[in-house]
Amino acid sequence: MERVARNGLLYSRMFSTALCSPTRAALITGRDKATIGRLLKDNGNSTAWFGKDHNLPSFQASQSGPFDQWPTGMGFEYF
Repeated sequence: MERVARNGLLYSRMFSTALCSPTRAALITGRDKATIGRLLKDNGNSTAWFGKDHNLPSFQASQSGPFDQWPTGMGFEYF
């Protein structure tokens, strides 16, 4: 870091907001690729989803489905 600063790149006021939601959403929803659950399950791992589950529109969050966007439809065996 000192070498980078000596060569002209110096940040004097740096701020960061800790957000895990974009990363979590990309891993869970499989943005542009398969979901992390599908990748793990397809490679012989057991999968489970614990915690927040707010990926569904309210009209799909019923016991009648459709279930493709539920965790079990995205490669997670248990939720």
